[in-house]
Amino acid sequence: HNIYTYTKSIGEQILARSGVPFAIARPAVIESALRYPNTGWCEGINTSAPLIYLALKGPILFPREEETVLDIIPVDLVANAMIAALPRSPASERPTIYQVGPCARHPARFSVFRLQLVEAFRECPMLDRAGNELRAGEFNWVPPEVFFRKWKKRLSQAQRLRRLLERFKLAPARRRLLSSAIAQIEQLLYF
Repeated sequence: HNIYTYTKSIGEQILARSGVPFAIARPAVIESALRYPNTGWCEGINTSAPLIYLALKGPILFPREEETVLDIIPVDLVANAMIAALPRSPASERPTIYQVGPCARHPARFSVFRLQLVEAFRECPMLDRAGNELRAGEFNWVPPEVFFRKWKKRLSQAQRLRRLLERFKLAPARRRLLSSAIAQIEQLLYF
């Protein structure tokens, strides 16, 4: 159900059949740079950036257990690991597979992430389009079972509303929007 990991797998299979020597690096979730090209560098809005943006806009629920460890790694450390993993073995040997991620000695914990985020926005605030300072919003941590129970309830309500609109052939544009929202909630619950 995840096209990203599926296509990576296909690429690995093609390389394996090619006879070309190679190594495989499988990084954790890649985040902004630790040092190179400069601290905090990232291109575009990806990985945790949308979550940070949502947290800045106001209260949002995050599912987590107490002291959950984030499976993230800075992009420059991934680049260094990939260079170090360049294959040096003949094509006849099996490739080496490297898992590139945080270690048990230096885990990236949610609680520390939240504190660092609030501190970062105090030191270097973001501005909205009007030039007003955005303040770090509340991160509301809830146990996963509470988070999923809430979203399953919303899914059930949205499905009932869609059935009602379909039954009376009302608001086709709203039904399409509702179907899209239902698909997004189902995807959220799947992952």
